[in-house]
Amino acid sequence: MAASLSRTQPICHTRSNSLSSRPHPLRSKAGEYLSRLRSSEFTSTSSSSIGQKLNELQDLHDGIAKLLQLPLTQQAFTGVQNKALVDELFDGSLRLLDLYSSAKNALLQTKKSVHEFQSVIRRKRGGEIADEVKKFIASRMTGKMTIQKVLKSLKCLENNYIFDKDKESFTTLLSEIAAVTVAVFESLLFFICGS
Repeated sequence: MAASLSRTQPICHTRSNSLSSRPHPLRSKAGEYLSRLRSSEFTSTSSSSIGQKLNELQDLHDGIAKLLQLPLTQQAFTGVQNKALVDELFDGSLRLLDLYSSAKNALLQTKKSVHEFQSVIRRKRGGEIADEVKKFIASRMTGKMTIQKVLKSLKCLENNYIFDKDKESFTTLLSEIAAVTVAVFESLLFFICGS
């Protein structure tokens, strides 16, 4: 009799509409990169360690770019309670790009003067060498001053990052990424300046 009752009852499969309690895999991966970059922040400043930091930072930014394109992330931004925090994050990103551009231009100018100096040395013209040495030293000093200004601005920018009270919020993740980006950029510029 029990067997006949079980055959007459329909089997129902139900699905849960609740959201997953696990974070998105891209967000988890970003957390891994963040913890690695934070742990290596104050270690060696050799060229290989800075290169490794830059590679991990690139991977972190690639993952965040993919995460920003997800519909759930875009919905989260539209539903953010504190719009000022999001605006501050985007403004900080633009300021960071401006500082990066300034440093890049200074380094490109220095690189150009090094190539001109090497060209004159290869030609071995005595009078030109003295002039090129002066140009090179002036270009190097200008580049260092520009980089020092960028470093000062980075310090101000680093102190402006506001972290949301909710540790799990996406804006907190972006703030942490911005702070780590600034730290890696600073270590790169300190390495270039030689101080």
